[in-house]
Amino acid sequence: TQINFENALAIELIKKQACSHLVFEDEGSNVGTVHIPQCVQHKTTQAELVLLEASVEERLKVSMDAYVINMRQDFITQDPVNGFDNFSNYWLRSLEKIQRRLGLERYQAMLKLVNGALECYKDQGEADGFYPVVEELLVGYYDPMYDYQIQKKMDRVVFKGSANEVLSYLNDRSIG
Repeated sequence: TQINFENALAIELIKKQACSHLVFEDEGSNVGTVHIPQCVQHKTTQAELVLLEASVEERLKVSMDAYVINMRQDFITQDPVNGFDNFSNYWLRSLEKIQRRLGLERYQAMLKLVNGALECYKDQGEADGFYPVVEELLVGYYDPMYDYQIQKKMDRVVFKGSANEVLSYLNDRSIG
């Protein structure tokens, strides 16, 4: 619930009071079904930005692990009987939510890919069918949106680099 999220966030922020800096992901105001409190949002909209750059291959692996492999397992752990169906419904509903932004033609092509990937995953336990789906979502859908948002915030960017370079940058400033 929203109140549980805000309480957990407040506890974590209290634990970090001695820190001179905190690192937040610059995403939207929602985390799943809950909202970032306005006071935190306000601070993050004024903060300096560090951009993490990663190759499509790196991002694809991370996304496949998070949104396919681990997510499927989480759904099955929560509900051994209906877990895979719930995982499938999650993917189909998520795609439906972005249908308007994709446009009908892209949506139908993506829906066909998702249905094929789900069928293969269910029947053969093989997740590889999701690679083209996830890559298209990353490169064709999310990247243009992120690029647009980043362009509006370039004046706040103080560093950009790979994961190791970002960690080094943060550690050099006692932030990491």
